Amino acid sequence: MKQFIIITIAILVAFKIQAQQRQPNKKAIALKREIFKIIKKYSLFNNVLNWKDIKTESKSLSFTKDDFSNEQMIYDFYTKKLREVGDKHSFFISSKKISEISSTAVVEHPQGEYLAKGIG
Repeated sequence: MKQFIIITIAILVAFKIQAQQRQPNKKAIALKREIFKIIKKYSLFNNVLNWKDIKTESKSLSFTKDDFSNEQMIYDFYTKKLREVGDKHSFFISSKKISEISSTAVVEHPQGEYLAKGIG
């Protein structure tokens, strides 16, 4: 009886671990949905994009546990789709890059005064 309980618990734990490993990263799914909505709402090429194909192809993306690689995979996927229909200007900046940009000091532009007679 004791062995049966131990084996049952081990099997349940194994199934739980396996289910967690299959579950995609929630941050990646939220990012994918957010980008999908933004492109659909604001893209100049939203009437050219095949939204059904994009939705089904985006479901086939295989996410990892690494947030950075998931973000990059999603950005690359949507950038590729936009490039295919002719959008050569859209791009995505990762949250890591944004934090790097925001942490750097802003360079002050030089200032000058017009003195007169074309000097300055």
